[in-house]
Amino acid sequence: KRGYPPDPEKVTVIYHMIAMLDKVRDAIKYSARDAAFLRKKVSESSIKNLALINENLQLFYGVFYKYDAKRVTEMYQNRDTYIRRIKDLKEKIPPAELLILTNMEPILEFLVELTKILLSLQEYPAKTPRLL
Repeated sequence: KRGYPPDPEKVTVIYHMIAMLDKVRDAIKYSARDAAFLRKKVSESSIKNLALINENLQLFYGVFYKYDAKRVTEMYQNRDTYIRRIKDLKEKIPPAELLILTNMEPILEFLVELTKILLSLQEYPAKTPRLL
């Protein structure tokens, strides 16, 4: 909110969240740069994996504005599915493509960690008084 001093207990957590979002952006940027240099058609299986990352980004967007445990669970499942699929694909796709997919994997980990940060920022009905 504009004009209101931030809650001092949350400032560090919010800063950490911004730093994590920056890491997500960097991972996407560097992977996109690598994909541009690949100059080959990406396999259908890789596109399915990248779609999972896109789905998790959209789920996180929804969770950011309204925390929903079902969406968070789906994010965890997508992450696990992505990791399993990459292990299955390592012999079936070119090494450069595999490198791009493995470089994108931390995005899913960062998004899962961000959901934990969001949970810590939730307002609860009764705030306990701080002891000095």
